Amino acid sequence: MKKYLFICLVFISCQDEIIIEFPIESQTIVVEGGIEPNMPPYVVLSKNQGYFDEIN
Repeated sequence: MKKYLFICLVFISCQDEIIIEFPIESQTIVVEGGIEPNMPPYVVLSKNQGYFDEIN
């Protein structure tokens, strides 16, 4: 019985909506690369993207 009461309280008690405002960052160039044995080195250049932005 205590288990069911606890589960009901957990779901009922979390009703506040949390809104987080993220600052808009300017785009910067991202340099990513690596060196591995017996493989040629590689470098990838790209631009940063927001976490919630749409992926094209």
